[in-house]
Amino acid sequence: MRILQVVMFLAATVAAAVLISGCEENVSPIVPTERVFTMWGFLDPTVTSQKARVFRIESVLEPTRPEPLGATMSVTDVASGSATVWRDSVILFPDGFYGHIYLAEQEIGFDREYLVELETLDGLGSSARVRTPAETSPVVSEIQNVRFNVKFRVRWDNAPQLLDLKVRYHVAFRSRGSGAAFTSGAVTLRTGAVETAADGTPVVLVEPTSDLGDILQLLNLQAGRDEMALDSITVLPFVGSEEWRSPTGDFDPEVLVQPGTLSNVDNGFGFFGSGFEDAFVVHLPEDAVENAGFTVR
Repeated sequence: MRILQVVMFLAATVAAAVLISGCEENVSPIVPTERVFTMWGFLDPTVTSQKARVFRIESVLEPTRPEPLGATMSVTDVASGSATVWRDSVILFPDGFYGHIYLAEQEIGFDREYLVELETLDGLGSSARVRTPAETSPVVSEIQNVRFNVKFRVRWDNAPQLLDLKVRYHVAFRSRGSGAAFTSGAVTLRTGAVETAADGTPVVLVEPTSDLGDILQLLNLQAGRDEMALDSITVLPFVGSEEWRSPTGDFDPEVLVQPGTLSNVDNGFGFFGSGFEDAFVVHLPEDAVENAGFTVR
């Protein structure tokens, strides 16, 4: 999931800044602060395996040591009071440096508020409150079926916002006139656009006609020489909680990593949100498949 990679990128960028700052003497003083932890992560209600990257804010910058952080992390369902303690896992990364990844097997509910807390043995800590998104109800709201200009929109009801959009085309192909059986395949593109309806609901625009050339190229097929039938299209956005809403209006990791740009951690730094990768399968009418430039079989 690319969103998890983005979160870990933000965390890794912080770690790299620490190492670069302290590379000459291995330690370097920083501006004093009473904040305790920096944490990066999100709660996913569609899986049980949860994870987060955690840093202790120290008076000097130095590489993380391969030993327990000495802090307890818990995630509590605010309404029920049910809490799960996450475990500290010291990870050796490919660059040779260590980091703390807190892990847990925890069932996360839809549309619920959670309190994420990190606390040292002497009672110092950081926290974040997160409300998970509700279950969504995507529906095709429009199909434009014009020769060589087919597009459709999917209205994503109940989604606070959509990020990291992908579109997967499920196709079958063969050489034209060969008489051979069709070979099935799937191509995933970072394509489409997220729009906003008048009532604020996110809407995904997908244009199969425009994506046809990229699909042919990735499958090493030639238009006119090969046949390619379209079976279905899976629209795959990341449904993000309100915490993900970027103050810059653009979810750019290079910008969001700047201190304070995207943060909801009390008495600490970093970001903790919630979300999940959603999926909605679209079967276009046969005439729309043909008008988009695909083979009808």
